[in-house]
Amino acid sequence: MQKPVSIDLDVFIWPRDSYGLYDYESSKVHRNSLNIGTTCTLLRKEHEVFTSGSRPKDDLNDCKKLFNLQKLENGHYIVSPILSSSEKKSDRSEFEKLWLAVRGFSGSTQGYRLCEGDVIRLGRMKFRVKEVHGPSGDKHIQNFKLSDILNLKLQTESSVEDEMDFKQPCRICLSEAFSSNNPLISPCRCKGTMKYIHLTCLQMCLKSKINTRSTDSVLSFSWKTMSCDLCKKPYPQKFNISGKPVDLIEIPKPPEKYIILESICKDKNSNKGLHVLSFYNKSLLKLGRGHDCELRISDISVSRVHAQIDMIGDNFYLEDHKSKFGTLVQIKRPVALSQYDEYWFQAGRSLTKASVNKPWTMFCSCFNYTVSPFDYQYEGFQLFPINTGITLGKQNIQIEMYREHQNLLYDYNQLGFNSSYDEETSYVVKDGCENEEKNED
Repeated sequence: MQKPVSIDLDVFIWPRDSYGLYDYESSKVHRNSLNIGTTCTLLRKEHEVFTSGSRPKDDLNDCKKLFNLQKLENGHYIVSPILSSSEKKSDRSEFEKLWLAVRGFSGSTQGYRLCEGDVIRLGRMKFRVKEVHGPSGDKHIQNFKLSDILNLKLQTESSVEDEMDFKQPCRICLSEAFSSNNPLISPCRCKGTMKYIHLTCLQMCLKSKINTRSTDSVLSFSWKTMSCDLCKKPYPQKFNISGKPVDLIEIPKPPEKYIILESICKDKNSNKGLHVLSFYNKSLLKLGRGHDCELRISDISVSRVHAQIDMIGDNFYLEDHKSKFGTLVQIKRPVALSQYDEYWFQAGRSLTKASVNKPWTMFCSCFNYTVSPFDYQYEGFQLFPINTGITLGKQNIQIEMYREHQNLLYDYNQLGFNSSYDEETSYVVKDGCENEEKNED
């Protein structure tokens, strides 16, 4: 009788507990080897790793849950994170966030293919991929310089035919005229004559609070807070104007070949930031703490040359540069263990190398599993392979909605609407001139 397929796990535990980091250069690590052939949860207690059900409940105190391993009906295995929307915040101390280590792709692929909505981590610094834009043949500009787009101005002019008058003026320009592209909105708690402001007037006022730093390939924008100077209410990052999401902070973008990274921070008092990485004149950009990196990240947990983003064809691939604390991509959806020979998962100070152990047989063609795990419906969600242009974030719709070169930011779980704070609920403020007129009447 043929033995069933199992999973070999090599778990390495770094003794230090520091910001959920794992030192890839340290030789002082504790190694645990497991062979698993059933559904279970992987747990860590101090320097030991074991599966759920292998210990009595009294011995599970002070354990950290790393991830779930589930065996499907067709014999394949999937790894899924512990974190879910149903769990309470008070229980989050019992498990670790699950990350995919990019270093595990070395030698087998070109790296991890970035897509909109991905959350990447370099050391303890987190970024969200806000926008990805590949090449466009009709927008190529000779002798293009990234610094030239800083001179672009907001288009505040509107056609006279589209303009209408409102009962109260804008508190900045004192004009009562508005249009569908430049409505009068009420973004804060201010009342009376200070209640309304043009969208473009608000955008122009907030531009003075933004610090800009530019190089040949990167534009960085940072700000402390975006709130009303009078009532102190924070402004939302997006408005829904006539059914279309509009960024409150408009930043200039290259015509093609760029990625926008958004800084993620838990502290509301920390600086927020957006980084525009242009691949117009280069196909490879380095990220790190060193002076020779195109995107400099000033943090001690980031290596001098930590990672790089390589543009290959129409796609962008993230590669680790043998960094000390690794380059990671956050996992929020199930991952099927069948696409690659080995997967590297990091959960806190634990690094797990998972590989599929298929039994050897002379009649492999007769006993191989012919059903793909990606045809399996996991709790109502479709399983997607890695590096297919689909983010590792949460799933809530079918694969038919995901096509190449589409903006996943709005269609994919509403990611990025208010993503300056980690794990915060996204929202959009619906505020337009038509709604305001009804409220006044």
